Amino acid sequence: MQYINPFALFDLESNANESKIAAVKAETMSRLAPADADTDTVSIRGQRLTKGEWQYWLRQLSTPTQQQIHKAIVENHALRNFLEFAHLGFFAAAPTVDFWQNAEFVAYVRPFFIAQYAQALLQALKTQNEADMQALQNSPFEISQEEYDTYFVEISDYLSLTARDLKNLSENHSLTYLSERELVSHLPDTTINIYNYLPQSLSGVRNWIGDAVGRIAMYMSVQLGRPDGAIALVRQALKLKLDEALRLELEELLQAHKTRSRTPIWILIGVGAILLLFALKYIENRYF
Repeated sequence: MQYINPFALFDLESNANESKIAAVKAETMSRLAPADADTDTVSIRGQRLTKGEWQYWLRQLSTPTQQQIHKAIVENHALRNFLEFAHLGFFAAAPTVDFWQNAEFVAYVRPFFIAQYAQALLQALKTQNEADMQALQNSPFEISQEEYDTYFVEISDYLSLTARDLKNLSENHSLTYLSERELVSHLPDTTINIYNYLPQSLSGVRNWIGDAVGRIAMYMSVQLGRPDGAIALVRQALKLKLDEALRLELEELLQAHKTRSRTPIWILIGVGAILLLFALKYIENRYF
């Protein structure tokens, strides 16, 4: 459910007294009475919500604690604009002290915030909007695995497109003669730049791509005799923000491709084939 400030929803001032709130509740409940199920849509003052949603937001005005939370959101314009309309000004504004010190406030806001954040991030990814991606790096929350599984399904599906493309590339029979430009088009600079703006909680995507490219490059160099193509791919992967250990491995792989290994070719062919099989299996298990 997307956040809607109940004071705005019910056309109330944030300092409305209890009698005014009670009157609005009574009026709303009378409008909801004809609806049979919580999933029935009801239009009140131009707003269309399900009966269950109307009841939820009414309950948010039922206790002083919940009222205070929503009053605080009204007063924090940048936060409210993000929660309701996905405006990204919140990420440029300094958070108020009260916002971070009130655990109950943060606990209530967090699921609405993470859900909106996931949608904003998905939109920025799809439109390749670097400014928005950069702003979204300033999230006040570290995303948990449970939140990732709940709210980031669409993002995971979108990011898997790169995984699927690399898998298709590794299985492409024309891999032997694809030009360097055609190879690089599977991991272009625009994609790299956007992926470099992914928040830390999604940094593993960059590492996975770097690792997969390294394995494909090894296969190309050893099995297909295409060190030129391997070098082009590894150079692209090195433009990603990677963990230091993986970066060093790719740099060593790049150097090895340049200098050519003296290891017997039959050993290299075997190693290259095994590495590619592992890469394909990893892709299949992770994304398919």
